[in-house]
Amino acid sequence: GQTIYGAQDDPMVQTLAINRVGSIVAIGSPGRASSVVRVYQLESLPHNGTGHDEAQSPPALWRPLGQPIRPTNAVPITEFGTSLALSANGQTLAVGSQQSVQVYRYSNTSVVWVQRGQTLQGRNETRFGASVSMSSDGRILAVGSPLDCVTNRPTPCTTGLVQMYQWNETV
Repeated sequence: GQTIYGAQDDPMVQTLAINRVGSIVAIGSPGRASSVVRVYQLESLPHNGTGHDEAQSPPALWRPLGQPIRPTNAVPITEFGTSLALSANGQTLAVGSQQSVQVYRYSNTSVVWVQRGQTLQGRNETRFGASVSMSSDGRILAVGSPLDCVTNRPTPCTTGLVQMYQWNETV
């Protein structure tokens, strides 16, 4: 596929996630005032019979998959897209921010990314959401808080903490 460039008004691209077969990529551009995550799908172009060697694969292009995803929650979200994780099929996406994580599911019928469940919130100043990882089926999510700790010490704490979540089909 071709090179994917950020949009003119996007903050700098900082994070990437790719599905298992490499056909879907999520690109995060976290910023303090403006943040966005864009998802692209690699689509093969049909062979047009214009000299393309039939033994080779047809060319492919990266096309947007759904709308650009921006923070929409009433909770103040900064650096939306700090971390990203995609399920194996690329249909479930976790987006980490500074202090929160949102999970989205791609809807093939409405062709948009829809938030799945509620926004996950961490304790203040723990950087909850600085890292995210997802199981291949998108049902289990690990969220890192590098400045949190297990004990009740005041934050910041430098031992870090990982919290696990499992999707149970409810909001």
